[in-house]
Amino acid sequence: MRKVRKSTMQPVTVGSFSLDGQRTTTWGTRYPAIATILRSSALDAYLLQEVSAAQMEELGRTLRNNYEIVHYAHPTSAGGVAVLLRKERLELVHQARLPFWAKAALPDCFMCAAIAFARDRVSGARLVIASTVRACDDPTCIRDESPQPPPPPSPPP
Repeated sequence: MRKVRKSTMQPVTVGSFSLDGQRTTTWGTRYPAIATILRSSALDAYLLQEVSAAQMEELGRTLRNNYEIVHYAHPTSAGGVAVLLRKERLELVHQARLPFWAKAALPDCFMCAAIAFARDRVSGARLVIASTVRACDDPTCIRDESPQPPPPPSPPP
């Protein structure tokens, strides 16, 4: 009988933040606070949404010594999604972009996931970590993914 080695993996700390990449005019005032929070929290992984390529490049200059960065920009909006992995804890093994196009009724809606395949440096455990958001240029695009109940019937005249 083969003995199975049990590895004990410590919990992975994760934070998720929407940076609202559309607000490029306020980025200069928001960037120092965002960078400070990400640096000082020192979580194992961050999931970022609505982060533009320019914003991710600026954050990357601040964080790249401590974090592996997987970022994909949306083709239909200024935003994008990212996964940041703390190098001391997690090794980036592979990265991928997974696009999802919304229903044909909503051709301007696009959703993308940034996916990081990682390995815990201590236990060797493998993880799949993804960050996603749907960008919608169409104002009729519903942000809430939960099923909506039908409207109540109209009262008889």
